[in-house]
Parts: sequence; structure tokens; C-alpha cells
Amino acid sequence: MSRALTGRAVPVDIGWVDTERDHRPFLSSMAAGFDAAVAARAAAAPRWQRGLSRYLIATLREVAALRLAVLRISLDGAPLHDGPALFASVLNTPSYGAGMPAVPSARIDDGRLDLLLAGSFGRLGALAMLPRLLRGQHLGHAQVRTASFSKLQIDAEEPLPLAADGEPLAPARHVTVRVGAGLLPAVPGVGFTAAPAR
Repeated sequence: MSRALTGRAVPVDIGWVDTERDHRPFLSSMAAGFDAAVAARAAAAPRWQRGLSRYLIATLREVAALRLAVLRISLDGAPLHDGPALFASVLNTPSYGAGMPAVPSARIDDGRLDLLLAGSFGRLGALAMLPRLLRGQHLGHAQVRTASFSKLQIDAEEPLPLAADGEPLAPARHVTVRVGAGLLPAVPGVGFTAAPAR
């Protein structure tokens, strides 16, 4: 607590998500697709379900009802993906959810955001991917890719489940995500080292 009150603040990045119905910042992550649908199920779960069990139950239910989204994605104006996808998550930090190491190279102070894209997965493939994601072993999979960007555009054929920092947003067909480089002063934790100058 004393560090938060007396430490030296450094500028860190935030993300901005814009849709047909929402315009809001996020600090850690913005999820689109499967992981956002899991967040919505978990938020609506009975109060007796807590912690990790709430998310595991929500995940299994979402896998049972799995439908891939058809997404057209561009990064900084360049086309990246056009077709089915399990999810397209944006990270400002290396991990999200309950500490899942989603994009280990992501930095909160590098002036960029990072896309984690999971392509065409069926139910069995999605179930097999979950343990790899929890262990940080998902990045070697042929259907998983990451990319750094300043601006991302997602256009979906159907309204896409969305969540920002774990909080569900209204589903949308058109999503724009931009980095707000260095907009938030924050006191870093012990062991924090600044990103190299670009």
C-alpha cells in the first residue's frame, strides 16, 4: 500500500474499444468471441459458483454450444484474417482471465496492443486447447497466432460476444480497438522494468 502512495508513477498504455453501442477504455484485455461468451456465462452464474469453478463450468457449457464466428480482421489497415475463428482477444498485459499466460511478450508500456487469434476449432479442438492455454503452450499451434498493432478492426457476420477486462459488453458486428499509448500514470510493482524505447 505504501508503494502505491509514495512510488513514482510511470505512463502505461490503455486500450479503447468502439462498437455500435459501446465506447470504453480497458486496461488488460478485450475479448471477442468464445472467451467473451464464457465471461458472460460466468457473470450470469449462480452465486454459489465461485472462482475458477465458475469459469470452468461456463467454459464447458460454451464448448457444448460452440459456434465459430466468421470474422474479417485488419491490423493497422492491413488484412490479417478472413474466415471462421474461435476468438480474437486483445491483450495489453501478458495474461488475462485467471492469470492465463496468453501473450507473454505483451507489455503495458510499449505503445502497442497484442492480438491473440484462435482460428477454426471444433468442440474437441477447443477442449484440447484449453489446457495448453492455461499452461502457456498454445502459441505453437497452427491455428493460433499473435500480432502487435496500434489499431484493429473486426467485422463479423453476426453480432459477436464481447467483454472488456472481464466485463461483458453488448454484442456487436463492427469493433474497432485502438491503443492509448502512455495515457495512464501508474505506480509499477516491484520488479517492473520499462519497455525498451521504440
